[in-house]
Amino acid sequence: MWSIVWLACSGPAETPTVPTPTEVEDTTEALSVLIVMDNSDSMVEEAQSVAIALDSLVADLEARPDTVSVQLAFATTDVARRAGQLLGAGVLSGADLSEQSQAALLCEGTCFTGATAVPAAPPSYSCGDPLGTFLTRDYLDCTCGDGAWVDNCGATTEEGLEALFLIGCRASASPVQACTDADSGLVDEDLGGLTDLVEGQRWVVVIVSDGADASRRQAQEPTAGTYVDLLTDLGLSPEIHAVVPALTSAGELMCPGTGSDWGVARYVDAAAATGGQAWDIHDESCDTLDVGGVLSSVLGSL
Repeated sequence: MWSIVWLACSGPAETPTVPTPTEVEDTTEALSVLIVMDNSDSMVEEAQSVAIALDSLVADLEARPDTVSVQLAFATTDVARRAGQLLGAGVLSGADLSEQSQAALLCEGTCFTGATAVPAAPPSYSCGDPLGTFLTRDYLDCTCGDGAWVDNCGATTEEGLEALFLIGCRASASPVQACTDADSGLVDEDLGGLTDLVEGQRWVVVIVSDGADASRRQAQEPTAGTYVDLLTDLGLSPEIHAVVPALTSAGELMCPGTGSDWGVARYVDAAAATGGQAWDIHDESCDTLDVGGVLSSVLGSL
């Protein structure tokens, strides 16, 4: 945009000044959202809720007037088995983004303990039909392969922040020594292959869990300083949001039995330290909320 300013002169003739460009701040952004799901057996309904909500979530993100592109990625809090690997095809984008996302989450990141845990589809179902609002084993068999979606359950120990650090090691152009130490389990060949997850992106991370973090690099501490510092050392600045059990003002769980106080507090601290927020996964009666709806609120707040 050009702006012309006319100045008055004291002489008989008026001479216009040379037009100078006015800088307009570019407020558009490329948005990269990583969803880290707790894939324990207590989170099956929550994962289904997220999967069913993905059609509307993706549509809302792509409709944002300030967003020029949207990409999604999925991971789990299970470090023992996945070591920070992304689910599905990795960093997801394109016209079928919601379908890719649903497949990644349901085929690899949800703890279905048996085929009978999911109802059969009605006779009208045909392989290739969209997920819709009701999950069936016929849909899963079609999307994932017969029975391939069963028993993708996480390890006993939940390590959401360690998983995020290992993803950061895979995404950073400048890995640190801790990326390949004895705790990580990674080797040099694992590093640097996911730079498209973060480069040129506003990187938003949403951790979804009804439990608590027990990541290995910190003792039973309520703060996430070790992991925030490691991510900073990697040159990364994720905005972390945590959909987790709520804490009282005294730092105690409002809904007992969902994890350790200090482990939930660690997720909350990670969110606060990176400009994100903590979101309650339970209602006032300590029943789990519609997590797809909570995730919609999280992404709508960006």
